[in-house]
Amino acid sequence: MRGALAALRRAGGSAGEARSATGGRIASQATLQLAVRLLNVALGVVATAVLARTLGTSDFGVWSTALAYVGVFAFLNDFGFPQVGIQRMAAEPEREGEWLGALAALRTLGALGALVLCVAGIPFFLDPEGDVRVLALIFSVTVFAAAPQAFLAVFTSRLRTGITMLMLSLQGVAWTGTAVAIAATGGGVLEFAWGFVAVAVVVGAVQIAVTRHLATIALRAGRALWKPLFRVALPLGLAGVMVTVYYRIDAVLVFNISGAEEAGYYGAAYRVMDPLHVLPTAVMTSIFPVVAALHGIDRARVGRLVQSGLDFLVIVSLPIFVGSIAVAEPLMATIFGDGFERAADVLPILLFAFMWVALGYLSGYLIPVVHLQWWFAGLALAGVVVNIGLNLVLIPPHGAVGAAIATVFTEMLIAVAGTALVLRRLRARLSYGRSARAVLAAAVMGVAAFFAVKAGLLVALLVAPPVYLAGLVAFRVVTPAELRSRMRREEAP
Repeated sequence: MRGALAALRRAGGSAGEARSATGGRIASQATLQLAVRLLNVALGVVATAVLARTLGTSDFGVWSTALAYVGVFAFLNDFGFPQVGIQRMAAEPEREGEWLGALAALRTLGALGALVLCVAGIPFFLDPEGDVRVLALIFSVTVFAAAPQAFLAVFTSRLRTGITMLMLSLQGVAWTGTAVAIAATGGGVLEFAWGFVAVAVVVGAVQIAVTRHLATIALRAGRALWKPLFRVALPLGLAGVMVTVYYRIDAVLVFNISGAEEAGYYGAAYRVMDPLHVLPTAVMTSIFPVVAALHGIDRARVGRLVQSGLDFLVIVSLPIFVGSIAVAEPLMATIFGDGFERAADVLPILLFAFMWVALGYLSGYLIPVVHLQWWFAGLALAGVVVNIGLNLVLIPPHGAVGAAIATVFTEMLIAVAGTALVLRRLRARLSYGRSARAVLAAAVMGVAAFFAVKAGLLVALLVAPPVYLAGLVAFRVVTPAELRSRMRREEAP
């Protein structure tokens, strides 16, 4: 037991590590995150498949709609606090405990407010028929149960994401096991909902216990930092709320305009796309603390880090969209079973939107570093107006497909405008040559997947990754020399 606790303390690291992090350290953290998050994506796919096959199209549509509704309010307990907290803990490691105390307090207060608003809004936004209101009420508990996730920000600021990944894996394994157990015992949509909430509550308690053991949470001393933390987070939080609204509201609109069955198709495609956010998150949470620590100190290295971020985001998001064009139909049939065929039409459109979502993470994480929070809030408001307008026009004639198209245009707007704002403030010029060559590698992979899928989905999934990796090397997106350098030396990117 003592040995395990000692290993946990070492994994937790100490304040100020981001400032001296090497390129190899950043790359290893990103690799660890990608590996663990992809494992959890696989677990999520299993849980989603169990849900969809057990509940059927209509009940799964109800589940997805209730979860999407609660997701709109879930961001209110975040409100930009963790992002600003990571920035300040990385830049001022000597005050880490105070910033963590302020973050913990404000996040908890935000969670309480979000819970009240979520419950109060249920009668106004959700159809009274069926179980959608009941599910939303149950899921609302997760709005508060998610608050302890903010405590883990201290490990991100230290560039010690192993602890965060451990908590993520705990939740993924627990929820997948719970879903399988409920399905095996003949449970319905309400049993699944209570199981989902129980996992969130237990994991939240574990997160608090681990953080208290490995870091100082100076709640009393942190009171003095409530105001500066809130002042910086306010516009970022408003922007985040609006981004969450336009990201989640489409599912609610599809349900209310086109019905539960169409919402089931859209929810199925969304359940495939949603876990993929772990990929840009893994990239940016590895780069962001170092940029925050070095901004204003080493402009050249900040520029190199931003370039690396762009390159990685393009490399990881492109093959997902291109591959989905070839494998969407058998993939959706394998995961969700009969009755979800229309979801295969929606999936590639949403995954094209995901490419722009991934690029939007670059500006989204750097906004507080370059003090453009209010500009970003205005941009997010424009995104809400554009998204709701397009949904109201496109959903009536096209249903789930129309909502997916609206998502594409909205995410393009946010990604392009947000990146332009950040690059202008950083006075950074990025090269897009590597991204263009990555497009060629993804195209070759797409052709290979198109022919391979004729032999079966598994064949396509086995063929596509090595073809893409070979294309990355062949088109010099990644060179063998760079790979050897990353493995043998810890040098700055």
